[in-house]
Amino acid sequence: MNHPTPDLNKKTFEHYLRTGQRILPAESSIPQHKKDKNRESLRRFIIATFGRPHEKLVDHYFYQNGQTYNLVSQGLLKYITRSRAFKRAKSRFIKDIRLTLKEEARKRCEKQPANANLKFNKRFKDRTPIDFTLEFFSLGNSYLNIEASSSVDVNCHLREANLTAKLSFKINDEFIDAADFFDLREGNQEFEGGTPFKMVAHWSETYQTAEPF
Repeated sequence: MNHPTPDLNKKTFEHYLRTGQRILPAESSIPQHKKDKNRESLRRFIIATFGRPHEKLVDHYFYQNGQTYNLVSQGLLKYITRSRAFKRAKSRFIKDIRLTLKEEARKRCEKQPANANLKFNKRFKDRTPIDFTLEFFSLGNSYLNIEASSSVDVNCHLREANLTAKLSFKINDEFIDAADFFDLREGNQEFEGGTPFKMVAHWSETYQTAEPF
C-alpha cells in the first residue's frame, strides 16, 4: 500500500485546521471524457424517468466537488412549495397553531373583563418527515423543519382573535446514492466522477387570519 508523504499529510492536516474541509481529489484524477459520459448517462435517465429540474442537480453532482446546493437561490423552491406533500405538512402545522391560539385566547378572556382587549405572543416548532418522492424525486424522503413566531390580538367582547405569524421553513438533505436510485443495493452507490452533496432550503412567509372563538 502506498502511503502519502509526510509533507502531504501535513498539508492536508493544516488545510483542515484552517478551513474545516478536506482537500478533494484533483479534477484531473478522473478523465474528463469519462465524467462527461457518466453525467450525460445519468442526465438522460433522470429526465426521462422523473422530468425536470433534476438535471441541474446531476450537473452539480459531477462538476461542483460536493459543494452545498441551495435549492432556493437556484430557483427550485417552487418544486417544493407546490408539492402536495409540502402543502399537507404546512396545512397541518397551521391548523395546530390556530387551534392552540384560539383555545389560549378563550382562556385568557375568561380571566378578563368582558370588553377587554388582549395581546400575546407564542412560538411553535415542528420537525416532520415528508415524502417528496412522487413530485420532487431528488429530495425523496426528507424532513421539514417549521417554526412560527406568532402575535395575537384578542377582542374578548367580539370573541375574535387576529393572528399574524411568521412561518420559517428549513430542509437539509443530501443528493447521494446516485447510481442506485431505487435502493436495490446496500450502501451508497456513486458514479465515478460524481460527488454527493448537501441540499438546503431556507425560506419564510407570513400568515394572517381572524378567528372567532
